[in-house]
Amino acid sequence: VLDGYVSAESYREAQKAELATAIADGKTAIDESADITAVSIALNNAKAVIDAIKTDADFTAEELLAAKNTAKAELDIYVNSSNYRTEEQALLASAIAEGKNAIDSATDISAVNTALATAKAAIDGIKTDAELTAEELATAKTNAKAELDSYVNAGDYRADQQALLASAIANGKVAIDGAADISAVSAALANAKAVIDRSEE
Repeated sequence: VLDGYVSAESYREAQKAELATAIADGKTAIDESADITAVSIALNNAKAVIDAIKTDADFTAEELLAAKNTAKAELDIYVNSSNYRTEEQALLASAIAEGKNAIDSATDISAVNTALATAKAAIDGIKTDAELTAEELATAKTNAKAELDSYVNAGDYRADQQALLASAIANGKVAIDGAADISAVSAALANAKAVIDRSEE
């Protein structure tokens, strides 16, 4: 009965050794039993010892659970939500929730790693406040320079004024490109226009 109680193939190497010892100790206790009651007790005791030895499946389940918990914790601290705007914070929360669901649904550690990587990629695709601000500044600069180019028609000016006009536009663009924020872009554009307006006088 004890020999066929479990399959040694269900255990990892270290636990196979524990199993062999438990079976051997159980058999010794059974052999030393003085009556049927003692045999039953010895057998049950041996089974209890065997039941306490973790199988490969037990270890695999524990390792998978640990990997899932670690992956979800990593997802929680992957980025700081305060670096995002309100709309993007909602997208971030959704990406994290979806990532955790995928991690929880993973059937092995490889799938956990894939789910984590996928969630991180989704988060990486959400723009931070700094990224959006940089894009908005770049757009404002492009629009301001285009507005400067079309502010007046160089053909309406005499040759000497055209040179002044070209210089005013070039200087205005340099100032716009050097602007640190949209307010500074607007100021640089207004200054350049003022210089152009004076060249008409």
